This record gives sequence, C-alpha cells and structure tokens, in this order.
Amino acid sequence: MKFEDARALFPVLEDGLYLNHAACSPLSLWVRRALERYLADRTQGRIADFKRDVGEMQSLRETIGELISAPADRIALTGNTTHGLNIVAAGLPWESGDEILLSEMEFPANVYPFLNLRGLGVTVKQIPSRNGRVTGEDFEDYATGRTRLISLSFVQYLNGYRADLRSIGEFCRDNDILFIVDGIQGLGAFPLSVKDLPIDALATGGHKWLMSPKGTGFLYLTRELQSRLRTTHLGWLSMESPLEFHNFDQEEKRTAARYEAATPNHFGIYGMNAALELLLNAGIGPISKHILEITGYLRNKLSESGYEILTNFDDQERAGILLFSAGDAEENKTIFKALKERNVTVSYREGALRVSPHFYNSMEDMDRFLETLKEVS
Repeated sequence: MKFEDARALFPVLEDGLYLNHAACSPLSLWVRRALERYLADRTQGRIADFKRDVGEMQSLRETIGELISAPADRIALTGNTTHGLNIVAAGLPWESGDEILLSEMEFPANVYPFLNLRGLGVTVKQIPSRNGRVTGEDFEDYATGRTRLISLSFVQYLNGYRADLRSIGEFCRDNDILFIVDGIQGLGAFPLSVKDLPIDALATGGHKWLMSPKGTGFLYLTRELQSRLRTTHLGWLSMESPLEFHNFDQEEKRTAARYEAATPNHFGIYGMNAALELLLNAGIGPISKHILEITGYLRNKLSESGYEILTNFDDQERAGILLFSAGDAEENKTIFKALKERNVTVSYREGALRVSPHFYNSMEDMDRFLETLKEVS
C-alpha cells in the first residue's frame, strides 16, 4: 500500500490536521468497516457465535505474532498495557529485598504495577536519565545482586527516546534479570522482533501507534517466564477444555491464552485485527523510515525557526515523537490552545509541545503544521 493511498482511509484528515498518535490514534476505515460488520452480526442473527469469535481471537494472535515475530501461542490478548504488566508483576514469586529497576522517565502504566509490590518488601528504583536517555550502562550502574527485573519502555512517551533493547536485554540475560518491555509508544511505528531480542515479556495497548480501538492490547511472554508465573486471575477460558463447564479438575491452558480468563472485548478484537492488518500491509519497515523522514524534516525546520528542540537524538534513538518548546510553559500552552482552535491536534506535555505523526501523514502535512504554528506563535 502506498502511503498517499492510505490517506483516503483516514477521514480525520477532512476535519483538520491530526498529529497526536502518541496519545490516541484515529481509526481507519478498515477498522470502522470491521466494527460495523461485527455490530451488524450482533444485532441481526450471529449474536452468540462463540466459534466465530474464538476464531477471530486466534486470528488476532497470529497477526500479532507476525507483527513481533512470535508464535501465536505466546500471545495473550489483554485490555491495555497495564493489564499485561500486572499479569507479570503480580504473578512472580517475590521475596522481601528483591529489587526492580525502572527509568525515571516512565509513563505511570509502567510504574504502578511494580510499586504495588512494595507491600511484599520489593524495592523499586527509578534510575535517573542522562540527556533524556537511560542506557544499558545506566542499568548496570544501579543493578545489584538483588535486582530481579528491569522494565523499560521501547520508546519514552515524553521525549521519544528509543531504547537499545538488545544491549539492555543482553545485560539482563547475563545477570539472570527479567527484561520486560512496554511497547505502546513504538509498536506499529517501528519494527520489534522478540525472536531476535532477549526480551522476556512485551506488553502494549492498541490505541496509540497500533491504531486500534481503546481497550485492546496484548502480552507476549516466553514459555520459560510463563512457567514461573502464578495465574492470579483464573476463569473458565483459562482452562484446557473451557466448554466442559462442570469439569473443575482441568489443567490450565499451556499457551499464554490462559491469562484470557473470561469473555473478552470481542468488539475491540475485531477492530484490532483490522488495524494490524492495515499496518502490516503498509509495512512496518517503510512506516518507520517515513516517520523518521517527516519528523526529521519537521525538527530541522523548527530548529531553523528558533524553537527549542527537546528530542535531540540521532535516527537510531529517535521514534515518532518530537518534543519542542516555543518558550515557557504558559506560552506553549497558549500555542497548544490556538492550534486546537484551528483543528490542529498535538499534545501539551510537561510544559512543552509534543508532535507525533503516523505513516499516513505527509511532508505537506508537516509544512501545513509549520505554517499554522507560525500564525499562532
């Protein structure tokens, strides 16, 4: 699919300029049509077609597997990033004195599931960043013999820093530390292969760069990690033979689907499957190249115009998020509101302006943004 052809699938372009995918993506017509078909079935006859819905769930696991190069049986469908991280955090056999390392830059979704373990005597350390980065060397400096887990965002939500997952994962493997990745700000925009990276678990929600309905997501975890987890929420769909309703002596499913305890968000699942199929059709590699091109162009133009660039990374460390400032926090807030009045959607975060275009956005969109920004600055 050519990116210029994909623009016709996003009616949001008719209303203005949307550059806020790090917050929430608009839904494409592919997703809308899938949801409309599902709603028609639910209102006209295929109301309780459990077999079809189970088939769609398996299809989505396979689609996710294609996205991240993972076997479908290692995928659990979840409601959001927090859901997946809690499955891991709450399921591990913690001991008092164990340590968890996080970056100080993390979004709360990658913090609270681990802070919740403090009642068990687990220590959570949020290590400081250096120039907007947290690297493998930083984790090495803070790790001790009691460090059991490191959880890190693939891409940081505020400044768009894209982590070197390989080096951090290798450090974790060498020191018997679990490596958990929050993928929500990178998946759908940049390639990530769990086959090629030393990652024990990957959790994400679907409503940002994966362009899926809210309330969707997934958890990937290795077979070895699953063997160490206690299933904290057990339901009828967790079991090997869920249709044997009165057989309470069953084993749990051997696949990661054991964490899908009961009736899921089928509406969202149909939509997410369509969203991922569109992204895979466009190609994650070409998508990432395009995003780097348009954000790089925008960064250079903003810098030439005197704006302070707060995402100062090379292409290996950049993602789809560009953070910049026109002055102080109040000035940035005023600009944010003025852009919104002109139907140009960005984010105001921590006193700065955050722009996050996706693959269907064009270089012309960047010029249009720059022109509007000039008008309101």
